Amino acid sequence: KGFFMTTFSEEFGFWLADYNKTLGKMYDNFQLSVKIPTSDSFLKGNVGNPGHAIGRVKVVNNQDAKTADISSDEILVCKTTTPDYVRLMSIAGGIVTDQGGVLSHAAIVAREFGKPCIIAVGNATLKLKNGDLIEVNATRGTINLIK
Repeated sequence: KGFFMTTFSEEFGFWLADYNKTLGKMYDNFQLSVKIPTSDSFLKGNVGNPGHAIGRVKVVNNQDAKTADISSDEILVCKTTTPDYVRLMSIAGGIVTDQGGVLSHAAIVAREFGKPCIIAVGNATLKLKNGDLIEVNATRGTINLIK
């Protein structure tokens, strides 16, 4: 058993980034789903950590990560995460990122905190606005706009 890390970009398409036997053993029961097409999904991404959350969008850019505020009923939406986001990630009801793979900072920290997390959405920071009410189904990798 092993664990494959992949990534996707519009410019280069889908490609294999890494293979790790150790992670395959550590996450023996961890199941991932990828971009399951559904007609009612507003956005789709990859599962960083399974779970479900409903909340208001809080878009945070990198330069504001250290000083931004967030509440537990908000969903953190950003391009990618760095250690500057950890405080926000620990509080947020869920995490959505434009970039990343299952070994990305966002996915790893989300698993540590037990937060629903969808990664590699591609355009969440462009499509979602602060205050939008969304449903994050991080078991299926889908995001639905409620209002």
